[in-house]
Amino acid sequence: MAVKTTVDLTLHTFCAFAAAVPAVADLVATALMNMGLVHITASVYQMLRGAELVFAAIFSIAFLKRKLNYMHLNGLLLRCACACAVTTTLHLCGLQCPYVHSSGRVDA
Repeated sequence: MAVKTTVDLTLHTFCAFAAAVPAVADLVATALMNMGLVHITASVYQMLRGAELVFAAIFSIAFLKRKLNYMHLNGLLLRCACACAVTTTLHLCGLQCPYVHSSGRVDA
């Protein structure tokens, strides 16, 4: 039976903490997105939620020094164009969630 050393325990603690930080960030992001869902329609929410893909690509290039091929770039451009189209429609048409009243009351 192997004896655990302080180095093994320190490494285990570091790995647990390293996994907890992104999990907490994802939990906070999910909570904020769900609070925002009350104020916009579900289709707009889903379309803008996909912007995470763009941020993941930017961070991949910046921190991991990866290169994106043409297929990846075309997908990102299409994703950005769709998000811009939905956002523009939201602002131009003044779309509001049909369940939220101007008084702030929410219907089920």
